[in-house]
Amino acid sequence: MNTFDNRKQGHDTDAPPNLIEFMLKSWKPVVPRVAPVRNLANFAARRAALSAKFPGDLIVVPNGHLKVRANDTHYAFRACTDFFYLTGNQEPDCVLVLVPEGRAHRAVLFVEPNPGKSDATFFTDRVKGELWEGARLGVGESAKKYGISDTRGLPELEASLRGFVSASQVR
Repeated sequence: MNTFDNRKQGHDTDAPPNLIEFMLKSWKPVVPRVAPVRNLANFAARRAALSAKFPGDLIVVPNGHLKVRANDTHYAFRACTDFFYLTGNQEPDCVLVLVPEGRAHRAVLFVEPNPGKSDATFFTDRVKGELWEGARLGVGESAKKYGISDTRGLPELEASLRGFVSASQVR
């Protein structure tokens, strides 16, 4: 799904098991401090206006990916204008889906999950690892920040889209 390759490269080495074990223990618990984006009601109103123009249609608005500049560096990310206009979200690798429900739509936001420091990717993933790039909001905190109660992890996108499409074809 990503346009860049964050898989293991030839110059990457495997982390020794003892290092992984050490890095995954004794972290201080993080207290989430998420405030909703400013003008939250405006973003909801924009989604409602779009919904009114396309009753019964499944609407998918992706945000885009990081673009590789030089090997292990990326260009500064700029959110897709349409996506930002509807959500206020400026994080890469997110997708907004407006699922038809009668003449209106239900907003479903898909974001990168944040496994925290319980998963080795937080320090072994050089593209999205929390230790290197900072913490991502994850599912729960994104729901609070963007005011979209149906927020899911990006790995659920494909299966969810299949379900949304098959449900809309039944009507």
